[in-house]
Amino acid sequence: MRGANASWGANPGTKFFNNTAFGVLTGIACSDGCDASILEARNNIVIAAQRAYKGELFCDLLCDESHNVFGRLGSWGQYQRNGGDTKGTNTRYISPTDAALVFADPAAQKFDLRTGVTTTPWTKDMGSNAALSITYYTSDTTTATYTVTKDLAGKTTPVGTVDMGAFELP
Repeated sequence: MRGANASWGANPGTKFFNNTAFGVLTGIACSDGCDASILEARNNIVIAAQRAYKGELFCDLLCDESHNVFGRLGSWGQYQRNGGDTKGTNTRYISPTDAALVFADPAAQKFDLRTGVTTTPWTKDMGSNAALSITYYTSDTTTATYTVTKDLAGKTTPVGTVDMGAFELP
């Protein structure tokens, strides 16, 4: 994403909620003046490839980031927020061993949360229950609001408290 100082223009009001990324070379990246007016990221799981190009999270200023899980396969990741590694509320940085255990079967492209292992305490019922909704323009003057009520598999969300990532556990 582009911040307020980007020569091509900023992406203000970007909401990055309940996403799942696995084996990526770059996680969430926002620069050129990326503060809370530009990016709000919550309830995401980002597990990067072992030799990722950039960190799992990079914001050059203090973006609005909370309730996320970041990890890297095979090595410890890089997390930069506001020029350092300050993490948001309820954000967890997990070990390479634990990063490999988050999803049911990533080799088969099954990214629902694995149950019954040590990863469940960081992902199930650990998201922010703030409304997952966005307001958008339908014309020059008219707005509408869309509220997320189902996960990527079509299951109603939340079941209890919101889970991290794109899939809600029953």
